[in-house]
Amino acid sequence: MAELDLINENDGTESAAIESRPLLTPVIGVRKSTPRNVASAEADLGNYRLESGERREVEVQTPPIELFRWASLAAGAILAAGDLHAVIWVTGILLLIYAGFRTLRPIVLTGSPRVAAEVGLEIAFHTVLVAKTGAWSSPFVIVILPTVVAAAFARGYAFALELSTAATVVLAFWFDSRFNNHTLSYAVAMSAAWLALFLLVSLVSSYSRHVLEENARQQTATLDRLGRLAEANALLFQLNKIAQTLPSSLDMGEVLDSTISRLRDLIDFDAVTIMLLDDADRTWAPVRQVGNPDQVTLTTAMLPPVLIQALGQVGAWTESHLGAERGAGLWPDAASGIYASLSARGSQIGLLALESAKPGQFEQTDVEVLDGITDSFSYAVSNARLFSRLRTIGAEEERTRIARDLHDQIGQALAHLGFEIDRAKRASDRGEPMSPRLVELRGEVSGVTRMVRDTLYDLRTDVTESQDMLATMELFLSRVKERAGLDVSIAHEATGRLPLIQEREMWRIAKEAVINVERHAKAKSLTLTWRSDGRSAELVVSDDGVGMDPDKARSDSYGMIGMRERAATIGARMEVDSDPGQGTNIRVSLTSP
Repeated sequence: MAELDLINENDGTESAAIESRPLLTPVIGVRKSTPRNVASAEADLGNYRLESGERREVEVQTPPIELFRWASLAAGAILAAGDLHAVIWVTGILLLIYAGFRTLRPIVLTGSPRVAAEVGLEIAFHTVLVAKTGAWSSPFVIVILPTVVAAAFARGYAFALELSTAATVVLAFWFDSRFNNHTLSYAVAMSAAWLALFLLVSLVSSYSRHVLEENARQQTATLDRLGRLAEANALLFQLNKIAQTLPSSLDMGEVLDSTISRLRDLIDFDAVTIMLLDDADRTWAPVRQVGNPDQVTLTTAMLPPVLIQALGQVGAWTESHLGAERGAGLWPDAASGIYASLSARGSQIGLLALESAKPGQFEQTDVEVLDGITDSFSYAVSNARLFSRLRTIGAEEERTRIARDLHDQIGQALAHLGFEIDRAKRASDRGEPMSPRLVELRGEVSGVTRMVRDTLYDLRTDVTESQDMLATMELFLSRVKERAGLDVSIAHEATGRLPLIQEREMWRIAKEAVINVERHAKAKSLTLTWRSDGRSAELVVSDDGVGMDPDKARSDSYGMIGMRERAATIGARMEVDSDPGQGTNIRVSLTSP
């Protein structure tokens, strides 16, 4: 199966060099290999191949025709045991030789014209031998039944019906003309009885063939679905691994900002505009504008001629003098500019414009520099858009969690505040003094305001490139200590940072665990331990609260479920050690691959 791998599109080197390269380097390419999870998936599917365009066909399993053939031959031999006529013995030997031949070289009942011819010759051969030994009175008449079954499985009911009817007509004529000691009515009755038997066998065999074909189609469809699921699983698995090991985030904002910062170090310009193509309505929307803040979304027909020309160019293109005859650039004050089309995976995704108020500002070396950046930047932008769409899929669950937090804390506080206002109103109606109640209500409002502020601040707190896990936890725990009165302590041994994606997930697990202690544990103290060497890490959150039984935790305990899911996302292992009344220890271990 094709799996995703990190490669440098410019020089084809493997991802080993990515850690030392800037943000623009990460590119998703395709490489032929088989990771462990894909190999196990293929083994589970019975070596069902998952390569693109290749599917193993499921053959219809036919009944044991050869076994049936030998059984009918044995029955005929038993019936012929007392008959010493030479023709009987010769016929038996011929049938025995043919049965052995077909056992070694069975007919594959595929329905092809060649198979139909072989089955037709077989039933003709058996019919002649049966006719020679007494037609319906022959001890070997039963050997025709396996050939009827083979005909039904080879070409269906109609084909088996035709051969059965032909064999019946031949045997009926032969029986009537050679054995006159029986009456005509007896011959007709025997022919009708055997024909009915042949038709019944044909019907049953044809129906069995239809059932087996339907089962085979369903099995093939099931295997195809399993194959697509295995392919999707492998792709998501690789995407997850890529996201964990990238040196920088795949956030679109960080990609754009770091690119503009790098361009400023390399090229002198006054305004830069980055526009991305919206696949829905085919418009060009500005996503970054420095020095050109008034740029609006444009259709292709509305683009300046210099950008339309850039769409048809391979690589960057410069215009030294933007005059009326050539049309203006994106920036109204632009007198010169460099323009490049951004393309990834065979399609255009955006436009990049560097412009200056000075004519002739840009030289050929500037064009070559931009050319060297454009390809990797295009793939970085494309990857960021793809990962943004993947993150959108999980955004609904995160919104649900935030809504639940707001309902559990702020919603209850507001409901209580409304209840207190109703009490104050009733007291006012009775003529009671209002000053004490108003002071109390003011305190309640201040508490709700503080709760909202803390909740929003907690939501915005995150690990960044400039703020590591330890600094983020210290800021967060200081607020928890202030509002909850917990005795908080931090133990740490950090000699290196994890990749940003992994460190963020560890931080979110830690935050969820601390919030659970704050809201539910009724604890007096909380200890957070953090160890990291840059490749592996361990997080421990301990409290002396009421504890819990991990095996009897609520099935809807979203916090615990979310922590386990986040740990699984980055390949970490989460353990919960807790007993009622003995506190809780949550340990998350991430080992280097």
